[in-house]
Amino acid sequence: MKRCTAFLLALAALGAGCQDPSQPDQARGNVLRNQGRYEEAIAAYRAGLAKSPERTVLQVRIAETYFDAGRLDEAEAAWKKALEMNPEEEAALLGLARVADRRGDTAAARRWLDRLLEISPANLYARMSRGNLALKAGDAEAAVEDYARAVEQDGSNPSALYGYGSALLAAGDPKNARSAFERLERMNGDSPLGAYGLARLAAAEGKPDEAMRLLEEALRRARQARVRLDPNDVLGDRFLAPLREHPRMPALLEAMQRHTEAIDRENARAAQALEARRREAAKGSAKTP
Repeated sequence: MKRCTAFLLALAALGAGCQDPSQPDQARGNVLRNQGRYEEAIAAYRAGLAKSPERTVLQVRIAETYFDAGRLDEAEAAWKKALEMNPEEEAALLGLARVADRRGDTAAARRWLDRLLEISPANLYARMSRGNLALKAGDAEAAVEDYARAVEQDGSNPSALYGYGSALLAAGDPKNARSAFERLERMNGDSPLGAYGLARLAAAEGKPDEAMRLLEEALRRARQARVRLDPNDVLGDRFLAPLREHPRMPALLEAMQRHTEAIDRENARAAQALEARRREAAKGSAKTP
């Protein structure tokens, strides 16, 4: 037993000796970033980079922290620095796409995702992101292609199925759009996305009462799932435009607004509670010699 204990202690000591010297700085930076103390987080990540300049992940964390702080120029520069360190750093390519999209430069965002998907064709998030950007740009054909591949990769993913149906609807293929939305309904009948997609399709087909019923069902599911359903998305949706004068629409929009505000309040309270716990944990760590 004593020999076993000594062996385990030796292994632990060996593991501690092999720990990257920048890991404590990374852990500290993560805590500070979660607390919204962005400058201190960046300083911690930079301290880690000084010890381990080859760790691209620290440069990525710096970029992400700048992005969280809304400092897009610094985030862009930091992600480009990460690419200099590793030209195939997927997180950096995705980050640069996010910066371009935030600036409203959809074409640039799509180019960054093109590069990412050349490196990693199986990156499902990047695939769906590029499909969504194609929809925003009015390139329905490209959106269909990306979402079709996403569905091939993960045929049970609600976002992939909803995106595929939406792309087909935008491409003028309501029959296959219906198939995608109905498949989503069969595989995940509790998701608001299936009802919402079918509502858009019904509105496009000139069936306002059916579309309203489906929108009301989408709200019911959103309430159960405790997820947002923003009325501004409904108002800005070109396929739902025929419903704006529907007599039940004002009440539905008001209900959606109340629900969205309730979810936002819940999320804010949860974030405050998490922040309080992190601060307490940080105080405890500071007292530990």
